[in-house]
Amino acid sequence: ELRVAVGDNSDDWSVARAAAPVAPAWKPLPEPEEQVLAFAAGGRVRIVEVDTGRHLGATPPGPTPREIWWARDGHRLVTVASSSIHVHGPRGRLLRVVPLPAGLEAGGSAVPRGGRRLALIARHQGPTGASELLVLRLDRDTPLRRLLSLPGPFEGLTWSIDGSLLVVGRPL
Repeated sequence: ELRVAVGDNSDDWSVARAAAPVAPAWKPLPEPEEQVLAFAAGGRVRIVEVDTGRHLGATPPGPTPREIWWARDGHRLVTVASSSIHVHGPRGRLLRVVPLPAGLEAGGSAVPRGGRRLALIARHQGPTGASELLVLRLDRDTPLRRLLSLPGPFEGLTWSIDGSLLVVGRPL
C-alpha cells in the first residue's frame, strides 16, 4: 500500500492499495497547485493528484521501473528500467524508449535541478564487473553518452547544485 502522511502527523491517507516497491516521485509544481505524485503499480506508472485523489494519467504497460523521475520542471516523466529508459509526457504518454547498450544493466540514476539530463550507473552483466557512467539529454532526442568506464562497481550518484558536476562513489 502507498500512503501519504501530513508532515505534522495530523493526517494520512491511502493513495494506492497495491504499489510496486519503487520510490514514487513528486512533480515539481509552483504553489498553490495540487500536489502530483507518480508511482508504479500494476505494470504502469500512475499519476495522481494526491490531495483530491484525481487520476491524471498513466504510462502504457511496460517493465517495472527501478526509479521514477520528473524532469524538465515537470514536463517529462522518466522511468528507468533494468535495460531501458522511458521518457513520457506529463500525463504518461510514451515519447521515446532509450535502450541501454547490450550487456549493461541499470543501477542508480540521478536528475539535476531543472531536469534536462539523466545520469545513470550501468553495470556490465558479464564477469568483468565493470561499471559505466552514462548521461542522457532529456530536452533533445540524443543517444546515451558514456562519461566514465572503470572496473568494479559504482554507487551513490548525485548532481551538484548547479548541475555542472556529477559525483559517483567507488567502493574500495
